[in-house]
Amino acid sequence: MTRNRSRLIGRTHFAVAPRFVSFGAACSGWLLLIVVGRGTPALHAAGLAWFLTWGIQIVVSATSWILPFSLPSLYYRSWPVPHARRLARWFGVVRFGRWARRINPLQFDRRSPRELESTMTAAETTHAMTLFIVTALAVASLVRGSTTLALFLGLWNVLFNLYPVVLQRHNRARLRRVSRQRAAHLEPISAGLASGTCLARARRTPP
Repeated sequence: MTRNRSRLIGRTHFAVAPRFVSFGAACSGWLLLIVVGRGTPALHAAGLAWFLTWGIQIVVSATSWILPFSLPSLYYRSWPVPHARRLARWFGVVRFGRWARRINPLQFDRRSPRELESTMTAAETTHAMTLFIVTALAVASLVRGSTTLALFLGLWNVLFNLYPVVLQRHNRARLRRVSRQRAAHLEPISAGLASGTCLARARRTPP
């Protein structure tokens, strides 16, 4: 038991470490660029938008850990999109998912599809909430005349919030499709086993 637990902890640290290393390196790089590139409005706006976007994301994530929340049920409803798979590939959602799995893999029990869907939904919820807040902040910046800041807020918002939301919705749709196919495959087997059990009982029953 202790040996298995230590293995699990080791795997978790190995999986989580790249996320924090990459994030710390990116933040350090942006701080350096802001300091070195003083007097460059575009560079300052890009760095400010970076820290605003991630600051909001951290606050939303911490809030969801302390006080779990969800969006209205209408948001989680699956809306059929024609050629969804093809569109996901065209817009790079699938490639983004491969990159995200390396940087920030989801932690879940692979034997439990329900836990997997719950983990996907929680991740989507925090990104969706951040997406709404940063979008409102970008619109407010645009109204105030900070066009460059608004543009970079929109850029980071698309990369770090919109794409994760679309990815999780794409993955949840795939998971439900696989679950339906598996259930349809197991239904005839269950029916056959049930009929076989009934036949065996009938044979054992004396006339």
